[in-house]
Amino acid sequence: MIFVQWLVWGIAAYFSLHYLFYLRKQSIAGNPIHVAMVSQLILILFAVILFPFEPWNKLHLLWVIPSCIIGGWIMGFIIISIPIIGFVWKIICSICSLIFFWGTNPEDNISF
Repeated sequence: MIFVQWLVWGIAAYFSLHYLFYLRKQSIAGNPIHVAMVSQLILILFAVILFPFEPWNKLHLLWVIPSCIIGGWIMGFIIISIPIIGFVWKIICSICSLIFFWGTNPEDNISF
């Protein structure tokens, strides 16, 4: 059972890194990246990094990753329009996009 848990975690880690490099490739090409995609990436990476250090069952990633995708969409399209919370989330996404897309001029490609 532990092997299956780590297999699921490995697949989730692969998915998160693949999504990160896909967004970097889009940023290098000069395509706009919406804040919802950055929000999804932040939540997915947070989940994948957090799970190995907690005693939680890693099979929970089977529902956590889709929830991160839906939550990132909600945060990118709905929460952004709320005055104070949206401003704070924009700052968090801007800082994370500078880290994730280092060397690709992300400030020119991120659309809010």
